Amino acid sequence: MTGLFYRFDNEVPTDFHELRQFGNSLWTANGKVKTMGRSTVAEFASPQAARDALAQRGQEIEAQGYKLTRQGIHDPARIDFPLLATEIREGARRAFQAIRAAHPGETVRFVIEDLISAAAFQEPGRGFCRSRHSLGTIPSWHPSLR
Repeated sequence: MTGLFYRFDNEVPTDFHELRQFGNSLWTANGKVKTMGRSTVAEFASPQAARDALAQRGQEIEAQGYKLTRQGIHDPARIDFPLLATEIREGARRAFQAIRAAHPGETVRFVIEDLISAAAFQEPGRGFCRSRHSLGTIPSWHPSLR
């Protein structure tokens, strides 16, 4: 199990806490955003005791004003393509919205080459989008960016 918590200032993350349970161990990290922060590992008598500690620590972190932004199961040996696709899509959406807001009424053109991975707009394992796309006003060209 994992949990990722952020503290925000005007909707911008400033601090983080991350919790990960691996068997009998609970790994924790915390610090400022865009840093590695500090990490610790605690060992417990059983996986259930580690899960209980993760749940309790998560409640303590939320009581300090942090917001749980992601929770799930972490497998370091596997890429989570649906999560990766969501992160890329949401990041692109926010970037395009910010550009539109900064340039109202203007046509914004982008050329994308080898930046749109299979994880973002195709099925996993189908390779990369290698063609060049001159995109008119963003993001009307692709339904996932609307």
